[in-house]
Amino acid sequence: MLTRWWNHPRFVRARPGIIDGLVPVLLFYALHTGLGCSEILAITAGAVFLAARVLVTMVRQRKADSFQLFLLGLTAVSLALAALSDDPRIVLARQSVVSLLIAAGCVATTFFGKPLLGVLLRPSFDLFSPHHTPAWDRCWEDDSAFRQKVRVLNFLVGATTTVSAVSRVYVVYHTSTEVAIVAGGLPSLAIWAIASPIMLRVGRPVFKTMRATRLRLQAEAEQTPAHEVAA
Repeated sequence: MLTRWWNHPRFVRARPGIIDGLVPVLLFYALHTGLGCSEILAITAGAVFLAARVLVTMVRQRKADSFQLFLLGLTAVSLALAALSDDPRIVLARQSVVSLLIAAGCVATTFFGKPLLGVLLRPSFDLFSPHHTPAWDRCWEDDSAFRQKVRVLNFLVGATTTVSAVSRVYVVYHTSTEVAIVAGGLPSLAIWAIASPIMLRVGRPVFKTMRATRLRLQAEAEQTPAHEVAA
């Protein structure tokens, strides 16, 4: 039963995130509390694990995108700074640096260019249907109301991510390392829980429009072979 649950299609999508969140915590307590290793060594082990996961993904896909390279570079810099300053909190705070950069990108692209939200959502689009991304692009090109709502949603994501990242940094630097490594993300969860209903209200018309466009594009794609044969 456990194997069936672990390999369930819906769970498979969430499995990488669960592994990335749980393993560093287990490594920290196993090495620091269980074996008596230093905090820096214990936290470094978790950071190295996450970096190795990124490297494995790059090897499997046989390509490296800029975000993956950024994560590897940030991990290396944070580990170096932690070793030099003898402060393991720097490694824990690196996640907030990534979040703040994403947040800045969302806020900036609300007013200039295409919203970063579209780029962030594309991997999840590809998981469900090949027609999701074309539907998003078509709605963006043809529907001004869609563009306006996406920009509002993009700003909300950026603002919420900013507050979430700042809260994590506060917890990291105002509690013990043992508390921060487990509870550092709890304020973020609370912030997202508060903001999510607002985002859902704004996003519901966006995804309703996108769904109608996706179904239309899918129907067109299914009819195309028949027309080609008739021709």
